[in-house]
Amino acid sequence: MRHNVFVEGVWVNLRMEKGVRRIHTATKLPVSKEQTKHLVRAIFEELAEVLVSGQTVNIPGFGKFSVKRHATGSMVCHPKTRERIPRRSDRMKSVRFKSSATLLDNVNSVKAATER
Repeated sequence: MRHNVFVEGVWVNLRMEKGVRRIHTATKLPVSKEQTKHLVRAIFEELAEVLVSGQTVNIPGFGKFSVKRHATGSMVCHPKTRERIPRRSDRMKSVRFKSSATLLDNVNSVKAATER
């Protein structure tokens, strides 16, 4: 999903009541698309800052972001050749995401409904 489509979706959800999709009847929050873009950017910048500091970010109903430190000398698999090569020294940390049960249930219920 492109950034502007994501911001548009957030903006619609901030402004509109459930089921109402006309801008002139918006009653939730009087925010502009530009303000929504800054809000989304601020959320992701804060998420990145917390992860850089080595802490975990837990978002109830969505999931948990954490930083994993890999052992020195660990190996990775080259995707094309399937060759095992040593992990680069500048890539010893990675970001992990574990989705919440609520998010998984929502995704699975949507998937099951669209497959019928």
